[in-house]
Amino acid sequence: MKNHLRHTLGVLVVILFTAIPVFAKDAPCQATEVQLATELPSGKRWMEHLYRDLLPFWDMPAAMGSPIGNFPSFRYNKGTIVNPQQLLRDEYATLLEDGSTWITNRLSRRYVRMMSRQTYLYGVAYHLTGDERWLQLAKAGVTFLLENLQQQNGEFYSWIENGQRQPENPNHRTSQDMAYALIGPSFYYYLTRDEAVLPAILKAKDYIFQAYGNEQGHELRWINSAFVDSPDTHSPQQIELVSQLDQINAYMLLLTPVLPTKERQAWKNDMLALANVIIKDFYSPEHNVFWGRIDQPEYQQLGAHHVDFGHTIKSFWMLYLMGKTFSEPQLTQFALENAPKVLEEAFLEELGAWGEKKLENGQIVKSRVWWIDAELSQMAATLSLTNPAYIRFLVPTYQYWFTHFVDKQHGEVWHMIDGVTGKPRFPKAHLWKNGYHSFEHALVGYITSQALRQQPVELYFAFKQRPNEAEIRPYYFQGLIKKVETSDFNCLAELTRYRVTFSGIK
Repeated sequence: MKNHLRHTLGVLVVILFTAIPVFAKDAPCQATEVQLATELPSGKRWMEHLYRDLLPFWDMPAAMGSPIGNFPSFRYNKGTIVNPQQLLRDEYATLLEDGSTWITNRLSRRYVRMMSRQTYLYGVAYHLTGDERWLQLAKAGVTFLLENLQQQNGEFYSWIENGQRQPENPNHRTSQDMAYALIGPSFYYYLTRDEAVLPAILKAKDYIFQAYGNEQGHELRWINSAFVDSPDTHSPQQIELVSQLDQINAYMLLLTPVLPTKERQAWKNDMLALANVIIKDFYSPEHNVFWGRIDQPEYQQLGAHHVDFGHTIKSFWMLYLMGKTFSEPQLTQFALENAPKVLEEAFLEELGAWGEKKLENGQIVKSRVWWIDAELSQMAATLSLTNPAYIRFLVPTYQYWFTHFVDKQHGEVWHMIDGVTGKPRFPKAHLWKNGYHSFEHALVGYITSQALRQQPVELYFAFKQRPNEAEIRPYYFQGLIKKVETSDFNCLAELTRYRVTFSGIK
């Protein structure tokens, strides 16, 4: 797989470039851009959002599992754990009435990908606050995952059900689930460079590329054997965007720059090969979207499975960041040529919010989905670092997020704001939603807003031994280290708290 996957990107990317300018409208003048930057949320506002809006939902005993680290997947909006043996109530009773079997059929499970995502959110909480407690919870999540849910060959189970690790047949586990099993351990390694965690990550990555690699040297497979998990049917013939994209998004882009030299080049090559597949096989120049699935013609149309603003902008974001990080300008340019058009199309000016997707008839679906909103804002914020004109999207959409997405009574953000009723839909914690996207949104929002407001960015790490300065990075970004301060932890005696101040974020 690796030898076949490593192809040159340049020719394929150039073929797909378009000549459409970055903005269809005239960019605002410089004075307006400077003024807009001051209207972005301050670092203090982002920290208030973290403490007041997000953390309360994840700081209650029900969130932490038994033992701590065995995080539950399904919780009511008030925070209590869903017990499928009892009569469902509130929003979960509504799901039964609506026939939302994609959620209600799985209530007895604890998903590995969601445990790992919750581990990630605790890591982000530490990264922003330096509070040892959040790092302890992240470590507990990593420990539970690696000791209980990873097999000797590096593979992870997909869920726990009635005390049993499932699916028992490894061919019934998807490559996307394998990727997201790594997001928590990978973020913990980024924070700590803990040598005890790295071998498990390396082994899992090698397993994914070997087990799901295509003999013809193309994309990673979705699954290796047909599997019915009602209401879903999985087939080895499925060719899914997320099988490729989420390897980059969940662990490879963050970790590759900080890996030991021996592994760094191999990971970079595999990532660039996946980028090649994403552009060559999934991108539609005609519609400026990435198809979510390409094994059947019916999936290659607007509004189809995973054909939405979220998957498309996340693809552009990953490609843009890869280009910046690894000096691959053709990837950066490809994203610069095409991502702004998605932002323009997705922005609902009358609401100051982001829409969900475009349909075949040209209509924009106006439902606001939490993770799609987060991904669009993260791309706009990233582009604003080099072109402040994009701030014009951020000021209203951040305000919409704080005002409408946040559950001000119990914390966290809603899954969706319905495009017709304007009311929240679906629970805040289920098999595909927890705090991963909302905490990444806060982290990226804090870093980029501080940079655009010309303020320092302070992030916390917990190294056993201080790495080279080039390997201390502000998440996906690059920056100059202005100051490093250290202090001891009360409980994690093997680690040291590092408060790192960055400037010149780009």
